[in-house]
Amino acid sequence: RWTHDPGGALLEGLALGFPAAIMIERLFERGTGLGLGKANTEGWPLNIGIFHDPEYAPVYLYEALASFLLLILMLALSRRKRFREGREPLLPLFLLLWGLIQPLLESLRADDHMVYHFVKAQQVLAICFPVAVMIRWTARARRQAAKAWQLILPWCVTLAAIGGAVAAEFGVDRWGRPMAAYGLMIACLLLIGGSAFFLRGLGLKEEKADGA
Repeated sequence: RWTHDPGGALLEGLALGFPAAIMIERLFERGTGLGLGKANTEGWPLNIGIFHDPEYAPVYLYEALASFLLLILMLALSRRKRFREGREPLLPLFLLLWGLIQPLLESLRADDHMVYHFVKAQQVLAICFPVAVMIRWTARARRQAAKAWQLILPWCVTLAAIGGAVAAEFGVDRWGRPMAAYGLMIACLLLIGGSAFFLRGLGLKEEKADGA
């Protein structure tokens, strides 16, 4: 792979290396105060087993677990023919999924670093990754002559979902029902992910039709 497609091999290596590096870094946040989440509340569903903390939700463990699961997923996908042959880079899929998970995890953090009003800069940066991946997949679908409405609709849904996620972040501490706010945030992030995969599917569908 390095001989025939060094660029693709590098992207695949990054897709595997990033989640592994993030997982290790998050595990070393224990005891530093960086990975602590908001104070636990009664009924918080993750206060069980290794995730239980007497005072604060251990967000660094949540992030480490999410990175581990992403690493396993990337390893599994790297064995699929499409990615193994370099027809599609693996890195955009990692960036999409990581960018959808991170805003929720950042919302759980208790620190006040780089917070503007009620939105954290890390959340804004994270959501930029799915948007960048969607731009790439939109361009590919457009080259494959996708219909205009097929390109516009996912972006309309995405913009509305981003607005909903911002509203949910506002409501976490202000609505008095944090679990409802987190539920709305998760629903919005899933809509963004669904829109992105819709665009990806357009490009793949047209590629298959061209190859038939």
